[in-house]
Amino acid sequence: MMEHRNPKANHLASAIAAFGPPVVDDLIALTTDPDPDLRALACRALGSTADDRALPALEHLAAHDLARTTLGGLVAIAAKQGLRTAHRIRARTAFARAPHRPELDARLD
Repeated sequence: MMEHRNPKANHLASAIAAFGPPVVDDLIALTTDPDPDLRALACRALGSTADDRALPALEHLAAHDLARTTLGGLVAIAAKQGLRTAHRIRARTAFARAPHRPELDARLD
């Protein structure tokens, strides 16, 4: 079944994640909340933080949380999306931090 996405929830998750490291512990705590909607929102926000501390919680939910949100999506799918987001952000950050190597540019000419 295709997951229904709530654009407002995605924007909210991104806004929460913008607070950065101070909110990560609170978001991790939400991954154990009884409400599947809150767990799914926490997964999206944690993915947007790309914080190392979030990865174990996201991996656990991705593998084990088959609860449905009010829109019919699975918490596990939200966790997998959070993991993909975190990995994309981390890859972009690593690429941006990589030292510039002019000798490689010369080879492309």
